[in-house]
Amino acid sequence: MKRTALTIALSASVLAISAAQAFADFTVNILHINDLHSRIEAINKYDSTCGEKDEAEGKCFGGVARVHSKINERRDALKGEGKNVLVLDAGDQFQGSLFYSTYKGKAALEFMNGIGFDAMAVGNHEFDDGPDVLATFIDGAKFPVISGNTLVGANEKNLAGKVKEHVISEMGGQKVAILSVLATDTDETSSPGDNVLFGDEVAYLKDAVAKLEAEGINKIILLSHVGLPRDREIAAAVSGIDVIVGGHSHTLMSNTVEGAPKYPEMVKNPDGKDVPIVQAYAYSKYVGELAVTFDDAGNVTEAKGDPILLDASVTPDAGVLARIKELGAPIEELKKKEVGAA
Repeated sequence: MKRTALTIALSASVLAISAAQAFADFTVNILHINDLHSRIEAINKYDSTCGEKDEAEGKCFGGVARVHSKINERRDALKGEGKNVLVLDAGDQFQGSLFYSTYKGKAALEFMNGIGFDAMAVGNHEFDDGPDVLATFIDGAKFPVISGNTLVGANEKNLAGKVKEHVISEMGGQKVAILSVLATDTDETSSPGDNVLFGDEVAYLKDAVAKLEAEGINKIILLSHVGLPRDREIAAAVSGIDVIVGGHSHTLMSNTVEGAPKYPEMVKNPDGKDVPIVQAYAYSKYVGELAVTFDDAGNVTEAKGDPILLDASVTPDAGVLARIKELGAPIEELKKKEVGAA
């Protein structure tokens, strides 16, 4: 009798624990950047390269050494608390400084690999020097580069098969899918060539989300490069997308900057559910941090956060700074020659 009572008590305890686990909230902490545009060095208030005088006076922002420091600091702190973390880039690492002109994405790739991203969206400027330069970038990437509506033809031999449709990350016993779309006018704003096409974002996403849900995945993040206005349209048109992390429009979304759209901004989807949308300006000035909580059915129950300003209070990573100086030496020589020629 005692043994039976003990067995019943233990069984009840196991059931209670299992039920608690089944219905426990699940939170993903997203650290994200977008539209860095080869701002490898720190920038000034005009988003251009910051000079030594301004740096000494604490007037500089960003640069990949600060991005590296802040992402590592926040990721380590969150993981130290046992939390789930994704580090995402919403595209446009290419174009915008002499580092890109000199290294064609190789410098950005080196620093991205050093940070350790979980996924990067293809931005329109990733095609500025044609598909081959993007293909070389992807070949060296230690992270997936994704864009589901970017259709690379078989004739584009160097790039074909390299842009992934999506990523599925497993964390905390859950599967989180990351989808991506790119602006459909990329053939007008960049140079993808004749063998790369861009499908309608909404049509693609409806199909992609349905396939993921059929696989039992109910937590879906869209890492987009279409701009905030289009992100709003997508959120309102497509059921099943839980979060949108965007880029392309260089929008500062913030809860502290006057006049800025809220971070996150909530948009109702066709089922009446709120979809949080975030973006973190551009040029390495901010790192966004969003905590998204899901219930057991995959519904978002809370989304909160804000972008982190990478000002003089953020200490740049010393090793990254040294490497920037090394890579910048030929650029400085080029500047001197151009000045001398003038």
